[in-house]
Amino acid sequence: MMYDSLTGRLMVGENGLQRRGIWKAGMVGVLVLSACTSLRGGEDDKVAPAALQNEILRAHFRDQFLTLHRSREPYHKPSVFSLNFVNHQIEHFLRRVEGRLEILQNSVDNLTEIRRQILEGESDLDSKVRTQWRKRTREISRSAEDLRMMLAVIFLQLRSTDHFNPVVNPAENNFLFEVEVRYLNRETEATTRLIRSYLFNATSTVHIIDLRHTNMLIFLCHIRQMARLLEEKL
Repeated sequence: MMYDSLTGRLMVGENGLQRRGIWKAGMVGVLVLSACTSLRGGEDDKVAPAALQNEILRAHFRDQFLTLHRSREPYHKPSVFSLNFVNHQIEHFLRRVEGRLEILQNSVDNLTEIRRQILEGESDLDSKVRTQWRKRTREISRSAEDLRMMLAVIFLQLRSTDHFNPVVNPAENNFLFEVEVRYLNRETEATTRLIRSYLFNATSTVHIIDLRHTNMLIFLCHIRQMARLLEEKL
């Protein structure tokens, strides 16, 4: 990525990975093999055409292709094979992101519903409900971490952690972690909005305002940490 002083944005470079070196070449090979073998079962889940033209993703997977075939194909003359490679990698990657987002959102919704049922007397806070609570909080933390690791490879210039230290609000009216569960819902909504904005359309920039304060990688880190805290506290 390069900083554009005229627009105040970070731009995705055409050969960004080449400038970063070839340290990821071995990992790329494993990812490519996994993606190609997994594509057959999901071709019916079509990715929106705008997402296929996303310049961030195209630059990333084009760099992967060049890392694997750097002596065979110059960038200025892409082949049908290289274009298909990039398209397939984007489709596979976005299906994985969509799946993790769905798990994350459903798990947060389920945790919110468990809390509601306990407060309204529809469920007792017994061992069965505690088990369900821990199951959902683990799903939240795992899916958030999976997404964070996936996206960190794409957005190498973004910070992925900060000094967030989750605690349970000590207020007397914070019944059954109301503040913390609301926080999970807000962070999940913000994360989903940013991921869809950056990945599921054709835009190619990361606005500098997102880098100064926080971003979806940090949101995902917060979600993981808060979910782990709630798993321990009930």
